[in-house]
Amino acid sequence: MRTIGTDVSLDTCKDEGYLMVEFDARKKFDTEAYYRFYAYFPVCCIEESEYIDKNTLITDIDYCAVDLWELYKDDQKSIDSMIGDTYKSIPNDIYTLLQLASDISSYKGLE
Repeated sequence: MRTIGTDVSLDTCKDEGYLMVEFDARKKFDTEAYYRFYAYFPVCCIEESEYIDKNTLITDIDYCAVDLWELYKDDQKSIDSMIGDTYKSIPNDIYTLLQLASDISSYKGLE
């Protein structure tokens, strides 16, 4: 399995609470395949709480591109106004899928 994040550095993604996605790099991207999206509590939150440790996840959920696209379409105008852009079609690669998931998560969460 391979993991990519919304930042080049996975350590930064973990420390800042950025979304990451886990996928099998040997398989071709499939809009109906489920991928694991997850994010950790940011370091700043961990430092302020004695109940959260560095391995606590704030998001850990599986989604496929089709499901994420439906979530996006439900609030497209609001999400587009927040990000200042629009998605023209369902994502056809893992990088665009991660960005879409991150934008949805920023707007209304994934769970």
